[in-house]
Amino acid sequence: DKAVVVASSENPDVKNTVIEINKYPELKRVIATSEPLIINDVTTSPFLEEVREVFAKKQIRSIAVIPISAADHLLGAIFLLISDITRSSRSATFMLPENARPWSRGTA
Repeated sequence: DKAVVVASSENPDVKNTVIEINKYPELKRVIATSEPLIINDVTTSPFLEEVREVFAKKQIRSIAVIPISAADHLLGAIFLLISDITRSSRSATFMLPENARPWSRGTA
C-alpha cells in the first residue's frame, strides 16, 4: 500500500510525494487501529526499532501520528515530529492514501 504526502512544514517541496506505507510502522499502526499514536522517545521505543536510525539522522526525539477520519473511514494522518536538539523544533506532515479514496478501518 502507498500514501501521498500532500503537505509538509519540514520541506514544502515534498508535495505529492508517494511513500510506501510498509516503511512507516507508525503509519501502519494508525491505519490498522484508527487511533492516535504518541511516542515520547523514539530512541527507546521497541515499536520503532526497524526505523530508529531514520529518526536519529533527522534528530527526531518524539512523534505523534493523528488519524483524520470521516464516518468510519480513515482519510489520512497528520505527523508531528519534535526535534531532539531543543525539544521545541516541530514539523508537521499531512498524508493521504495514494488513490485519494478513504482507507477503511482495520486495513494495513
